[in-house]
Amino acid sequence: MCSFLAANQLIANLTFVNFFLRPRGPDATNHVRLQGFDFVHNLLHMTGERKTQPFFSADGRIVVLFNGEIYNWRQLSQAAVEQGEQPFVSDGEAILPAYALLGASFPLVLEGEFAIAIFDFTKDQAIFASDAFGTKPLWYALVRHRQRIAVASYKSGLRRLGFNKRNIHMVGPNRVLTVCLTTFRILRETSVFEFDLRQFKTSTSDFFSAFNRAVKIRTEDLISTGRPLFIGLSSGFDSGAIHASLHHQSVKHHAFALLGEEVPAVLHDRAMFAQTTSEVSIVMMNEQDFELEHDWLSQRAEPFWYLGANATGQTNVLNDFASTGLSYIVRLSRDRGALCYLSGSGADEILSDYGFAGDKWCPQSSFGGLFPDNLTTIFPWAGFFLSTQRDYLHKEEHVAAVSRLELTEWKRGIHSWTLKWCRSFSGWHPK
Repeated sequence: MCSFLAANQLIANLTFVNFFLRPRGPDATNHVRLQGFDFVHNLLHMTGERKTQPFFSADGRIVVLFNGEIYNWRQLSQAAVEQGEQPFVSDGEAILPAYALLGASFPLVLEGEFAIAIFDFTKDQAIFASDAFGTKPLWYALVRHRQRIAVASYKSGLRRLGFNKRNIHMVGPNRVLTVCLTTFRILRETSVFEFDLRQFKTSTSDFFSAFNRAVKIRTEDLISTGRPLFIGLSSGFDSGAIHASLHHQSVKHHAFALLGEEVPAVLHDRAMFAQTTSEVSIVMMNEQDFELEHDWLSQRAEPFWYLGANATGQTNVLNDFASTGLSYIVRLSRDRGALCYLSGSGADEILSDYGFAGDKWCPQSSFGGLFPDNLTTIFPWAGFFLSTQRDYLHKEEHVAAVSRLELTEWKRGIHSWTLKWCRSFSGWHPK
């Protein structure tokens, strides 16, 4: 988990502007000025060789800022070596060659979760790209009449540069924006991934292999670091699936279970099932613990407002009770040396739409879970990309960031699994 900020203005008050961005990248902050732009990157080093950003082209006229992880960077590195290029020493080094080859379509070859900003001064254009589900936050600001442009991981960074709220926009999920650096207008908006909406499958059997593969490629680099992996274990389906897959692949991990509304018998069974590969800790919070944690989080977390309606009526990260519990167990795991939190959610948004047979069970349901024969009539429904999909995804992203922890989401937005999974799902039609 890193963060970045770029703007065509001098950033003199970096400590103030960088306040919420800095915890996402506690290992190093790099601030450079080039071509009339200030570029700031905060690094959380996870895997590969430690590389500060930005990345530059050989002539220094193309600049890349990157937050996230490219899971297939070793394969891309091997392909580069076969073409006579030097091997990559970190995942971010895969971006410039991909851009040189494919231009604004470069995300097509990247497997992972990412928010990327490329400034190409040879073409006077900037490109802002988010992965297929917008796993990592990315915001930009444009003021054409004043010829101002900026991009940042957090909205607060742009507000603290003096941009008005009406000039600040989110780079949506599955989006690549190309912006002209002379007219300060958006030239093109394209998709990262085109979903196959045909429905022809009668089985979900290939879901499991796709899921296990995602867990494998996500953890193999992390295992080599020697750092403990951790999951938040509940009695729900998502964390249970990750827990089972890690055990199936003999991946050692730690699990924290916050005992609130969970079913103790299910937690016990899951702990026993994976006792040779995991250590499960049951966590309890009293009222004082909760209040102290909430106060701690409120002072440090990026203010983030939800898009979708939900059954609890909670409107933002800081008044969401689950944020406080998550912050508590994330900090416990960080104290044990963990750098990566493995999580999963989003099945309700994609598979059930919070309803059944047309009956909407929750306010965020779009069509009561009654999928039509022709998916093009509803795609993308609100929960597929945005609404509670974005809210739950970014809740965990923003909370984990405060404790300097990398978040990996399966089932909702991880490119490495969900795109392959959606290739399977989009062709599935229940009989």
